[in-house]
Amino acid sequence: GNLGVKRYGFLPYRGIIPVLAYYFYKSNNRAINPSHREIIEKWFWRVSFSERYGSAAPTHMGEDRKLFDQLIDNEQVSLDYPANVEMGSIKSIQMKTTSAVKNAVICLLSIKNPRHFKNNTFIPLDDSYFSDFNSPEKHHIFPASVLGKQGIKEFSLANFCFIPAELNKYILDRKPSQYFKEFKDGNPEFNKTMESHLIPIGEDSGIWTDDYNKFIQQRAELIKKEIESVIQL
Repeated sequence: GNLGVKRYGFLPYRGIIPVLAYYFYKSNNRAINPSHREIIEKWFWRVSFSERYGSAAPTHMGEDRKLFDQLIDNEQVSLDYPANVEMGSIKSIQMKTTSAVKNAVICLLSIKNPRHFKNNTFIPLDDSYFSDFNSPEKHHIFPASVLGKQGIKEFSLANFCFIPAELNKYILDRKPSQYFKEFKDGNPEFNKTMESHLIPIGEDSGIWTDDYNKFIQQRAELIKKEIESVIQL
């Protein structure tokens, strides 16, 4: 939960769980040792963004078990897994695909504690609130109907946002320039709300001119910076 895995479906790899379970068993702790926390969090993000368990997962899990042995013995550990944080790859990820990088970005968005566009209240991310976060009819910043008129049928990860059902119905098929202006006028904490979603809102933001390609580029840049921060690139 501290790493944004609010639901099991957000988890980048199932293999992360047994490796972490090994750490708790071997260290005989019920909580992560404070001196180990930074390394373990970096390990989580590096495993996810390097897609380390995408192939030869048992071998890599065994290697990471040894890494945790070293950590528990207070030895120096190396986390040099190459992370995939290229702009092109971030922009090309589709929500319908199965991807550790996609799920890791969802965890990053989740850990920001996303807030409601209208009133800046926290959005709960449990199963009862979000039945299907991959649904192409939901969670678009640029609504599917707006993109359809432009001949765009994709559901890009960079166009994903945690939008509750009632807000999704309220936005419906309106252009971003229309509904974001309304929320900006009505929500005194609008800037803070947008920061919690990593949505660019500067004067040159694509949301104000309904420029989808420009927006995807700008939001992918914000996501990239967030990735670089957690993997300590």
